[in-house]
Amino acid sequence: MSDQFQSPPYVYDGLDPVRERKSIFAEAAEVSPSTLYRYFLTKDLILLDPLVGYDLIASFSLHAVNLPVEEALAKAILEWAKWQDTNAEEILLVRSLIDQNIMPRARVWDLLYQSVQDMNARLAEKLHLPEDDLQVVLPVRLLFLTITFTVAELWRASAGRSSAVAIAEQVMRMFAEHKVLIPRKAPRQCIMKKRPASEDRSCNGRSNCNGESGAKEPQKGIGKSAREWHFDLEGKDKR
Repeated sequence: MSDQFQSPPYVYDGLDPVRERKSIFAEAAEVSPSTLYRYFLTKDLILLDPLVGYDLIASFSLHAVNLPVEEALAKAILEWAKWQDTNAEEILLVRSLIDQNIMPRARVWDLLYQSVQDMNARLAEKLHLPEDDLQVVLPVRLLFLTITFTVAELWRASAGRSSAVAIAEQVMRMFAEHKVLIPRKAPRQCIMKKRPASEDRSCNGRSNCNGESGAKEPQKGIGKSAREWHFDLEGKDKR
């Protein structure tokens, strides 16, 4: 079927979203049109199958039976990447073709959105959490919109010369080693003030609203061994 796709007239007829040319696809697959469309409901799905044909959700579900969720997700990503490497020629060809036509390109995003929704439901079921819980939503977005998207774009930029598996491993390793910058708010800082030992301290040794701390007398209710220790203002311990 890949040889047929490389013929320019054939490619054009197959890509045109307006033309109803079911027989062209059926002829290439050497089956009847009715048989072909039993598996592919539209021409778009036939064209996009090399891009969206791998069932990442099914792969995750299979591995999640015996593995922790994080490992099952990693397994699914690596198997998807291997599938990219195995079908490189066909995937790169289809990508170049749909970039010339807005209809199949829009259909890719529709299918991606549906995959995100399906994965959301599957992961929520596995974690016993609501589907809108951030512990479900964020990993799914990370999986589809960050990791696989990044791997696919870098792999395509290399024209398939780089291994999608190697790229996926590198991306996941960067997350595991905390080398990816995550936006975060600066922690609130409490300024400790030194005060004369003779001066009374508030809050029974705990930090008060002004950030001051440090009574020498321990709180009631602390164990006997803890009461044997006191702390001066320089942080040295005394008995």
